[in-house]
Amino acid sequence: MEDKKANKISSYYAYFKGLPRYMKIEILVASFLTLTILAALPVYAWFTDRRQLKDMKEVNAPTGLFISAAQKEDIKYLNLSGIDLKQEDTSGHRITSSYYVFCVYGASARAYNLQLAYTTNNPFEYKIYPAIACNDNDADKKVDYRAHDSNGNLTDTVYHYKIDGNQISDGNSITRRVRESMNSDTTTVYNQTISTAFLNKNSASDRTANSSKHSLAYGSYSDVQQYAEPVYWQAYGIRSSLPATAGADDEFVDYYILEVNWNTAYQNAVAAGTDLTNDRETDIIYIIAESTSWTDPNS
Repeated sequence: MEDKKANKISSYYAYFKGLPRYMKIEILVASFLTLTILAALPVYAWFTDRRQLKDMKEVNAPTGLFISAAQKEDIKYLNLSGIDLKQEDTSGHRITSSYYVFCVYGASARAYNLQLAYTTNNPFEYKIYPAIACNDNDADKKVDYRAHDSNGNLTDTVYHYKIDGNQISDGNSITRRVRESMNSDTTTVYNQTISTAFLNKNSASDRTANSSKHSLAYGSYSDVQQYAEPVYWQAYGIRSSLPATAGADDEFVDYYILEVNWNTAYQNAVAAGTDLTNDRETDIIYIIAESTSWTDPNS
């Protein structure tokens, strides 16, 4: 039996050795990609299959409440892959942040919790701000979003967005714009202080996660690289833009800007006499919205 196995291996090796160079490369690349996919499964499986976050009130994607790219387009268009750590502005200064727009939309929800979960392979910090549409020439514009047609092709229609108030964090009062009625686009503007928390971040100066939520992502599996431990952040009780007179089927769309920031990493590199590189690992970012109860503080 062992001789048969040895002969079979030898025949495979002889076959491989006789292949043209380009076919050898294709086979080796395919094998490498297969191994890469298998190695990524522990993280990927959690982000695709285990959507319950028990210490985050078992957040599941509820019916009628959704996360999308701008203009309620498919979330796949919230694409963070083009970050360039060496890009400079027109004055020759290094750019250390990038901005992306997404929205929470749905029906009935007067308030919701917003959650962010992410791995930390790259030295990025993440911040979320309320956002509002603006003109292309607005000095405060942060994001240009080019719309897609039904086939997923880019169109000539471009939407523009700017930050509308403070970052969503403890102690900040953020701007909320609530429609006066479903038949009017006029909004009432007021400020709301949101309670937020990192559930398992090591410290303000350490971007990585501690092990307190390890079982949520990996169960009893222990052989996990430090930067593959997801960090969990949550904002509680954000008021939606639905008016008080809204019916059960009335819909809202709330816009947000996600800032990806690497200024700390850049300053550390400068101090050390080095530079950042665009040869980076892959990180996974997961944004979740969960409807919650709402009590009007003015009632």
